[in-house]
Amino acid sequence: MTWKTHIEQITSKISKTISIMSRTKYILPKYVLQTLYYTIIYPYFYYCNVVWVSAAPSRLEKIILLQKRVIE
Repeated sequence: MTWKTHIEQITSKISKTISIMSRTKYILPKYVLQTLYYTIIYPYFYYCNVVWVSAAPSRLEKIILLQKRVIE
């Protein structure tokens, strides 16, 4: 089993959400952005993350970079 398709779908969804959040970060208060992060993006990172250990580190790198981007 490969994780390529699954990780590509997740990174696509996260990227779209990050772009929406980045456009609204000057309008919305920080606590609202944090709430959005924990309700929309956080579940993608942590749902079944124990199973993701079997994925190649190079595949997971995309997700890690997105998480760093959203936190900044």
